[in-house]
Amino acid sequence: MPIKTNNFMTPKIRFFTDSGGHNVAYAVQGEESSGKPWLVCPAWWVSHLELDWQSDAFQEFFNTLAQHFTVVRFDRPGTGLSDRERRQFDLRSEADTLASLIEHLNIEQCTLLANSCAGPPAIVYSAENPERVAKLVFIGSYANGENLTKPEIQQVMCDLVRASWGLGSRTLSDIFDPNMSKQEVERHSGLQRKSASAEMAAQLLQLSFDMDAREWLSKVTAPALVVHRQKDHAIPFEAGRELASGLLDAHLQLLSGVTHAPWMGELQEVLQPVLEFLVPSDAPQVTASNIENTQQFIRNGDVWALTFAGKTIHIKNARGLNDLHQLLSAPGKELHVNVLAGEGEAAPQEQSIDTLDQQALLAYKNRLAEIDSELADDGPENTVQQQQRLLEERDALLQQLREGVGLAGRKRALNDPTERNRKAVSARIKSSIAKISDSHSELGEHLKNSVTTGTFCCYSPASPQKWNF
Repeated sequence: MPIKTNNFMTPKIRFFTDSGGHNVAYAVQGEESSGKPWLVCPAWWVSHLELDWQSDAFQEFFNTLAQHFTVVRFDRPGTGLSDRERRQFDLRSEADTLASLIEHLNIEQCTLLANSCAGPPAIVYSAENPERVAKLVFIGSYANGENLTKPEIQQVMCDLVRASWGLGSRTLSDIFDPNMSKQEVERHSGLQRKSASAEMAAQLLQLSFDMDAREWLSKVTAPALVVHRQKDHAIPFEAGRELASGLLDAHLQLLSGVTHAPWMGELQEVLQPVLEFLVPSDAPQVTASNIENTQQFIRNGDVWALTFAGKTIHIKNARGLNDLHQLLSAPGKELHVNVLAGEGEAAPQEQSIDTLDQQALLAYKNRLAEIDSELADDGPENTVQQQQRLLEERDALLQQLREGVGLAGRKRALNDPTERNRKAVSARIKSSIAKISDSHSELGEHLKNSVTTGTFCCYSPASPQKWNF
């Protein structure tokens, strides 16, 4: 089946007890009885099932996978919603926790999707349980952590995290994605600090360097896909190449870029090869253009799911979003503010006073014509300063006309419902577009350029857009 990104699925969080006695939190996305194959994601670095889900990119990555699979993620012991205390820090305990989860869910066979340091435990489990693993996907991962960086740098990184978790988390965020803005770094580093204590994070970072699954590589019989960004700053490409070369049946997919996590950076660039590898060949093939051309403006309860140019965001309901929904549903059509306000387009019954009477309107137009004539004059008295003064006066007059005249030259009136609705509807539409811009700058810019407000509001995009409502 083709990919669809318009289903907003909230994962269910549950708990199980692993072989080490830890209470481990896991999330199941999709119905277990749906018949979809299982996709199990071994735990990576530090995670938090609830807080991770607040990221729009994270949601879109796993929502896309959940169109084809029942997806399972978990917080490794010591992180997130799982028990925050643990004593064992070795590859065996990591693989045993993964095995305990699969046993707990009674999964007969699954695909493993291993990101980053989740690779070694996935290798061990696959080698020891070949009948239970159908396929393997490794994204920005490795088999031997010793070769990730020099020993002295490993020690410095662990010491930094232990001594100053604030600075350490920001440093790691810069490594995971050097293209993040300052605000994104603060948000990402804050998520790491909420997911684990400084000491636990230092121990788990050291574990990432210590894990070595090379002896199990040749025992993995399931077909594998190794996806790696060429300039990944966290896990060097050479580690991914070594992983692929050690597996019996593996394909190496090299991607451009420096971002580490698969849900960061160019999302579809990662999803494309993964889904082509995992989805049966008789299903329609998905391309990035299919995803990017699916625009949506859908309300789910108190949340709107908005998709534009391949990116989905979720915005809390507001009246301005309902207005935008009506405008986008009727592109090119002028909707009266009374309609958007739910009052119909009937003219108000009470007497009103024109904001601009005919005499004042004529004076404005005459002065604008004089200004245009003076601006066109090439005489010596028409200096740069004079032109600037004329332009400022012209802008001021045009602004007053805009405030007093609606779309297509319709005069506005004071003391009537239409004028009040015009101000209210315009304000809330602009407020909603501003909120959209904060999370999706491309969609925000599209709406700013395409939506006109006034007594009549209209959505007129420069090029036609197909919206799913």
